Amino acid sequence: MEREIKFRVWYGNKMHDNKEAMRLLYKWAEAELMQYTGYRMFNKNIYFDDLVSRNFETSKEVIRQIVEHEGCIMMKRIKGNSSLPKYISLHEWHELNFKIIGNIYENPELLK
Repeated sequence: MEREIKFRVWYGNKMHDNKEAMRLLYKWAEAELMQYTGYRMFNKNIYFDDLVSRNFETSKEVIRQIVEHEGCIMMKRIKGNSSLPKYISLHEWHELNFKIIGNIYENPELLK
């Protein structure tokens, strides 16, 4: 899959877009880099370390983090219970009612 190369950077308690991210590269050790995956959900770009959710017919919300796992872009279950495996393919599942609810830097409370 060919995809556009874009980045976001979490730096100084603020998320910076692609243009600002390139400017902040000199502060690399202090910044958290988030790369665009090439996928979209409901017209939003999906980046590594984004958090997504979908109700799997349970009373508790299942939260997954966008990660690289064994060379693939995956959604890793980090909260809640699901009949699906811990890691599921973003390629196969990204259009099935998942929504981006934040990321691990701006929304750490979702990880608790």
